[in-house]
Amino acid sequence: MKPSIPYRPAYTEKSRIATVDEFNIWCALNDQPFNLIQHVWPDGLVEWDLELNPGTAEAEIVYGTGQDDGTMAVISAFAFLAGVEWAEERRAALDADDEDDEEE
Repeated sequence: MKPSIPYRPAYTEKSRIATVDEFNIWCALNDQPFNLIQHVWPDGLVEWDLELNPGTAEAEIVYGTGQDDGTMAVISAFAFLAGVEWAEERRAALDADDEDDEEE
């Protein structure tokens, strides 16, 4: 049994990007190498996954949203991207600290 999500309409109404297609277009326009794609498991369950480098030979699934609803998958994908951006900024800051230590 799947529980109902009473707050989903609020996300849909307030979000600027609420559909998978809009998310994929946003990624393309913002030089993000990701796409949400629908994956059907052998048992018939459907899940939206985040693909890295879509449309290339290097394309691969990097994150499973665990969502069968497109809007909820978009929210999960943006959370994943926020984590990626945070990690990149943190790594850059640590690298800068290492360079400062080497100069001293």
